[in-house]
Amino acid sequence: MRVAFKTTLWMSSRQERAARPRDLLVTLFLALLLGCASMGQQAEEEEETEPPTIERLRPDSVFVAPGSVVAVTLIGSGFEHGSTGANTVHFGRNAIRGVSANYDGTRITFVVPDAIDSGGEAPPVRVITGSYPVQVETTFGKSNVLMLRVVR
Repeated sequence: MRVAFKTTLWMSSRQERAARPRDLLVTLFLALLLGCASMGQQAEEEEETEPPTIERLRPDSVFVAPGSVVAVTLIGSGFEHGSTGANTVHFGRNAIRGVSANYDGTRITFVVPDAIDSGGEAPPVRVITGSYPVQVETTFGKSNVLMLRVVR
């Protein structure tokens, strides 16, 4: 005579009723946790998708003495904040890469030099009196252009 043994998980009806609320709580907790995570991800995605905007330059006119540099602050919104410097400031035809913005992405300070690298083996070209376009570029695009007046 052969006897087969069958292993089953047996719970009394009382144990089943006690397990249901616990399972329900675990399910609700996981749903809440996943919902909060997706809301945080959605908020991050909505945070910055517009190109930056320059509202004003401070100062908007500078005197650059021979051999010196002058700091100019760009005030606006949408600049990429952080110490990594993900902003590029275009000054005239030159690009100043790796410029940092303040924490809330509303201010960038860059330096107007006495001379600008002309590229290759040519000597640097002195910045002359005139108006120069200033623009900020981030991963979300390029800003509007404001003019900076340089006096020598």
